[in-house]
Amino acid sequence: MIRIHQVTQIVTACLLNAYSSAEPCFPLTPLGVSEVPTSLDSLNISNASGTPTILASAEQAGGGSGAVGIFGWRYPNYELEILLDPLDGICCGNSYYVIRSGDIDNDGVEEVVALDGESDLFLIENGNDQFINGFISTFELGDINLDGDLDIVAVSSFDPELWWFDDDTWTRVNTEVKSAGFISPLYIVDYNDDSFPDIVYGNSVYTNSGNPFLDFSKRTLVSNGSIVPADLDNDGDTDFISNQTSITWLESQGGIFPSFITRIIDQNPASKIIVGDLNGDGNPDLSTGSRDWYIHSGTAEPTFSPLTVEFIENNNSSIMIADLNLDEFSDFVSIGTGGRAIVLQLNAAVVNQSSGERYTSLEEAIDASTNGDTLVASELSFDSLCESNLDFNGKALNVTSHSYIERNSDTNTTLAHGASLIATDGTINVSGSITLP
Repeated sequence: MIRIHQVTQIVTACLLNAYSSAEPCFPLTPLGVSEVPTSLDSLNISNASGTPTILASAEQAGGGSGAVGIFGWRYPNYELEILLDPLDGICCGNSYYVIRSGDIDNDGVEEVVALDGESDLFLIENGNDQFINGFISTFELGDINLDGDLDIVAVSSFDPELWWFDDDTWTRVNTEVKSAGFISPLYIVDYNDDSFPDIVYGNSVYTNSGNPFLDFSKRTLVSNGSIVPADLDNDGDTDFISNQTSITWLESQGGIFPSFITRIIDQNPASKIIVGDLNGDGNPDLSTGSRDWYIHSGTAEPTFSPLTVEFIENNNSSIMIADLNLDEFSDFVSIGTGGRAIVLQLNAAVVNQSSGERYTSLEEAIDASTNGDTLVASELSFDSLCESNLDFNGKALNVTSHSYIERNSDTNTTLAHGASLIATDGTINVSGSITLP
């Protein structure tokens, strides 16, 4: 029987403040909201290095009118890094609306590429900003010519065109870019399985021919709105989700010039679509970037059930999705408290790998399990048990934490015959008592 996994509550939040001396966020503990003289905007998450980095532009009071800098918080500790200090007077005074990080010049150090409010693109390294080009509306990083290093793929706002930047040279990709009517996300993905990266922007795909001159042909998939690439049915082909007049799944039939079957997920349109695995079942779920989610049924021809997820901060426009602690569950980042803090909301869960069921706590998972089951938990599940008792209830269970296991001095851990307790990073600190069977 196929089970539709329900989503757990999000149990904790962490505030990351620019110019704040707050503790690192992992292990996470709920923190109070503090007033800081910073206005954060343009929240971004970059995964170019293979691990998540939260990036934000911020206007800093005390640095003069319009003193804007760029701040980063990198996995695993998410400690504050000042990537471009507004107090140095380097910045031009405009917020940065698209920010990415990656090793652009293959020197082993990640640079930051940022697009400001005047459509100027900058490369930021070692606290210095270098002007790259103007009249840019959006961009993305990726190895578009397969030469082993990251390129910048950008859309010109002056005369809508696609360009890519590599080895200090700009090359025009296609002169027929159709504006989506707003700044649409840009994606780099191989949509036709020919091993060459294609470009998705607005309502169209720009297909990479693979020749040395990087000829791209344009294919428009919907009349308006924008499309988001994702393999919704897990068949290896790149599907698309459109948000023009409804939330529509364009199911790819595969091949070099794939045809698409249109399936309606919701008759209502959405301002944007974000893809993430909310419930940890290995299938892509959909979000409108707010409380509204659509949960994958887990079947070969999936349907999507609507679900409302409550967030700690009510700032729907800035919610973004990423696996922030690499436990295979989608987490959430948003700008909250009047633009003065970044809020992390981790999706704490315990999965019984033997049955496929998902639980909100380790105690609940143990109660529902049987001998021989394997339980896999996010570190937050052990955070909540740091100062409470843990009892295997006489069951031979294999319990694994994605990170550490911490048991304080006031706790009792009651094991069972054949049971195991494993931390993936090797850290198990039991200060309290242990009851053996």
